[in-house]
Amino acid sequence: MTTNRVEVESSVTNGITPALAVGLFQNVANQIGFVVQNPFNNVNQNEIDYNAREPRKQLTNVIDSVSMRIESKQITFTSTIYGTKKDFPIAQKTAALFEQALDRQGVQYIVSIYVIPPIISGLAP
Repeated sequence: MTTNRVEVESSVTNGITPALAVGLFQNVANQIGFVVQNPFNNVNQNEIDYNAREPRKQLTNVIDSVSMRIESKQITFTSTIYGTKKDFPIAQKTAALFEQALDRQGVQYIVSIYVIPPIISGLAP
């Protein structure tokens, strides 16, 4: 199994406020049928994390979660899946929803893709 993660990063100074980001995040989570959980405020790091997951009764999607982190100068939207290479387009589609929402707001952003290779039993340090 591989863990694939697609992120869309947005600078707070490029036209998106934390309040707008929260609304955007909730909208995308609703579009894919996920439920937004209560935010976690990390006071020491001066950041707020939001997470959304599919309801427990529906275990059909490969995407494990979508999340958003609001920091002092950056907002990061993340789509995380646990699957194989064939599942990667699902995370990309979810990331595209974030991109489209940011485009509609005229927000500049950077797309980052991280692929974490699988840990093979017996070979990990």
